[in-house]
Amino acid sequence: LPVSCPPHLAMTDLDRAVGRVSSRKGLWTRLSPARKLAYLKEMQTVVCDIADEWAALSCKLRGYSEELLSLGYLVGPCIAAGVVGDFLRTYETLSATGKPPRPSATRVVGEQTALQLFPTSFSDRVLFGSSRGELWLQPGCAPTQGADLAAAAAAGGVLCAILAPGNYDAPVDIVTKMFGQGRVVVVKAHSNNKAVVGPMYRRLFASLIADGFLEVLEDSGASAATSLLHHPLVDEGLMTGGVTAYDALVWGAGPVQSLNRAIHRRALTIPFESELGAASPVVIIPGSTHWTPEEVEHNADAVVAAKMFNSAALCASPQFLLVDADWPQRNEFCAAVLQKLRDHPPMPSFYAGTEDRLLNLVAQARDRGLEIIDTAAGVASSQSSKQEPPSSSSSSSSSMSKPAVRPVLMRGSLEQCRPFLKTEAFCPVLFEVAISAKNDPTNFMAQALPVLNTQTFGSLVCSVLCHPAEQILHAGALEAFLGGLQWGVVIVNDLGPSGVLFPMFVWGAFPKHTAEDIQSGQGFLGNSRLFDHPQKSVFFGEWLSRTHPHAPRGAHDVLVCRRLLRYMAFHGVVPTVKLAAAVLCKL
Repeated sequence: LPVSCPPHLAMTDLDRAVGRVSSRKGLWTRLSPARKLAYLKEMQTVVCDIADEWAALSCKLRGYSEELLSLGYLVGPCIAAGVVGDFLRTYETLSATGKPPRPSATRVVGEQTALQLFPTSFSDRVLFGSSRGELWLQPGCAPTQGADLAAAAAAGGVLCAILAPGNYDAPVDIVTKMFGQGRVVVVKAHSNNKAVVGPMYRRLFASLIADGFLEVLEDSGASAATSLLHHPLVDEGLMTGGVTAYDALVWGAGPVQSLNRAIHRRALTIPFESELGAASPVVIIPGSTHWTPEEVEHNADAVVAAKMFNSAALCASPQFLLVDADWPQRNEFCAAVLQKLRDHPPMPSFYAGTEDRLLNLVAQARDRGLEIIDTAAGVASSQSSKQEPPSSSSSSSSSMSKPAVRPVLMRGSLEQCRPFLKTEAFCPVLFEVAISAKNDPTNFMAQALPVLNTQTFGSLVCSVLCHPAEQILHAGALEAFLGGLQWGVVIVNDLGPSGVLFPMFVWGAFPKHTAEDIQSGQGFLGNSRLFDHPQKSVFFGEWLSRTHPHAPRGAHDVLVCRRLLRYMAFHGVVPTVKLAAAVLCKL
C-alpha cells in the first residue's frame, strides 16, 4: 500500500549536500571540545558583524517600518547571539575541565530534581535582579549530562535533516543539534524567509559549511522537505511549524494519511522531532493584594507586547488570559490590555492566512456569544450585533508594503471559550477566559490546572502573573500549581517569548505528546548545559522588571537590542554595563 513517499531522484544538489555532510558525521563526533569551541568563537564574532544587516532584512521581509526595527534584532541575531554565546561558555568549561557546567543549586521537588541554572553570573544579577530559573528533570532522573553527545559518538555520527521555521530567523535548532546533541545538519530554509536565513546562515556558519559539517538548502515546497527527510543517508529529522505540516510528513499527504493512521503505519520512519505551536495561556493569579495603576499598566503592556511580537505569528504568542471572574480588578486589567492593544503600532500581517484565521475566529466567537472588541474601532459587539468582523487596513506608514490586521480582544466564560482553547490561533486575537473562584488564589489554581493540562491545545509555554505578596501568602499552593503544570516552559512574572533568551533551559513541548496527537511536538531545543532527561523549564521573573516585553519605542529600542546582542554573545563587564545603562537608566 502507498505511504506517500516520493521516489528519490538521481544525483541532485540535495544528494550532493546530504552525501557531503553524511561523510563528515563521524569526524564531527571525534572533534575535541576545543576545536568545536573555535567554531563557536568565530560565530560569536560573525553574528555581531552581520546583526544590523540581518535585522534590516528581517524587517524588510515583514514590511516593518523603521519604528519597528528593534523587532528585526529580536527575531534573529539577538537570539542567535544568545544560543551561540551560551553553548560557547559550555564548551569553554568542557575544554578546560572535560565536564559541562554544573547547576548553581539543586533541590528536590517531590520525585523530581530541579536544577538552578540562572543567574549564572554577576552580570545576570545586575540586569535581571532577583530573577531565577530552574530546569526540572523527569521524575526519578539524576542530573547527568552529555548523553546525547555520547550516543551520537557511539553511533558513529548522526545526520539530522532540519526543516527550518518560516516565522522567525534564529538558528536555535541548528546550534542545538550540532553542539548540544553532536549531530551534523542539512537544513532546508522555509520559503517564507529563505531570502533572510539563506544569506545570513551562510555567513554565520561559513566555516562549518566549508568543512562539510553543515549545508543550507533553499528549495521550496513540501516535496523538497519530503525528499530531504526520506533521503537514505538522513538518520533523523526535526521540524518547526504546525500540526498540519507535521501530519503530512509523518503520516503522508492526501487520502493516504487516513489510511496510514488507521493501520498505525507512518510514512516517515526515521526519528522525527518537532517544535510546534499551542494555545498559549497567561494565567493571572487573583487575590486580596491590590495592583497599583503602575502594576496594572506594566503587566498589560507586557502581555500586549508579547501578543503582537512578530505580528502575532509566533508559537509562544499569548492566546488567552485565564482570569478569575471574581477578581476585583478583572475589568480594570482588561481595560488596560485593550488600551495597550489600541496604542500598539500597526503590525503588518506578513504570514499567509493571518486575516482569514482572525475573521474565522471572530465569526465563531460571535456565534458563541462572546463579547468582541475591535481594538481599532473601540466598539464592543454582543452576540446580536450586526457589526462586521474587523478587516485589514493599510498602515499609516508608507514604508509598510503589507496590510496591518487590527488585533481583536474577546471575552467570555470558560464554557463559551472552550473551542478557542483547542486550536492555535496564530493571528492577533486575544481571549479573556473567566472561571469563578471567589477571588481565592488556591481555589483558582486548583480549577485552572485541569483547564491548562487537559482542555488546552498544546503544552509549549505557560505564563503566570502573580503579585509578590500573593506568592508569599500562597507559596505552597503556587509551588504545587507550578509543579503540576504539564507545559514545557513555565514563566512566572514574565511572558512566554522571553523564554528563548535563556538557552541554558529547554524550549519545547512537555514530554507527553505522541505522533498520533502531536499538538506542540516532541523534543527540546536549547539545553546548553547538556542535561539529560529534561522535563520543563521554570523561570521566575522579577515583578515590574524593565527587561519585560514592551511595545516598540523606536530608536532607543534599537540601541538596547544592539547592546543586548553583545551581552548575549559575550557577557563580560563592558557589555553588561552598556546594556544596563540602556535598559535601567535609558542611557
